Amino acid sequence: MVIGSTLYATLPGMEFSAVAAHETGADLVATQDALVSWFVPVLLVGSLLFTMGTALFAVAVAVTRTATFGLVATAVVGGALVVFGLARLVPVGAVQFYVQPAAALLALLPLAVAIGAGRRATPTH
Repeated sequence: MVIGSTLYATLPGMEFSAVAAHETGADLVATQDALVSWFVPVLLVGSLLFTMGTALFAVAVAVTRTATFGLVATAVVGGALVVFGLARLVPVGAVQFYVQPAAALLALLPLAVAIGAGRRATPTH
């Protein structure tokens, strides 16, 4: 997940090259043509790695489910993690801005609550 997210984070920098080309008077079409050979593979490899990471995370949640998670909650969290990863593969604005954050919230909020509840139950020294 980390490597996929890192590759994904480089994409906006590539997108700003069109702005830089415009500001400097360079050829925008040539800039875009030069970037396509880098942008698409970075997008695909980053998305695939992120999807594989979220799928493995979903498996880990399913295998090591805690006493606070029942079967239904584990299935919801695991399914949301898989949707979270698959949404990264779809380069459409609506999916990126609405589906992906909703799936992330649905997957990670119950995990955060379970972690927080576990810390409150553990005595500190």
